[in-house]
Amino acid sequence: MDDPAVKGSSELVLRADQILRDVDIMQNPYFVRLDSGHMSRAEFCNSQRQFYIAVDFFSRPRSALLMQMKCPQRRLAILANVVEEHGNFQPAAFHEATFRQFLEALGDESAGDSCVMRAPVHAFNSTIMSACTTDELQIGIACLGIIEYAFADISTFIGRAVVERDW
Repeated sequence: MDDPAVKGSSELVLRADQILRDVDIMQNPYFVRLDSGHMSRAEFCNSQRQFYIAVDFFSRPRSALLMQMKCPQRRLAILANVVEEHGNFQPAAFHEATFRQFLEALGDESAGDSCVMRAPVHAFNSTIMSACTTDELQIGIACLGIIEYAFADISTFIGRAVVERDW
């Protein structure tokens, strides 16, 4: 039996894959520099402090999507993801907390405490919040969805680079 939801999911994944191929995110100068070994540990840690700010913020636009959704049943998947971002109610497992542990493992003493948000991260956070509060619901969902989907490969890439460099 052909399930329309599964077919729609498959088409969505194929479209997301095409978008990410078109953008070619792994050819971004940041990833090229990290991959080539030309990025110092200090530069990497500095970049990850900025990423920490984005990670800490990321559940807020998702929470804003909940306000946009009229049907309570449709909110459940987003709500489950917000709860998961918050470590299923275990503070030590919040994404913010686990990323802070990552920074500490890299040797970052401040681990995000005194990090000043730079313009690119501010623009990123503002854009996704705007997409989730003022655009059509589908825009916000698509925006957060493609970020999450891309991050699966990005986090693998970064993790491999950290291990290869014994950072």
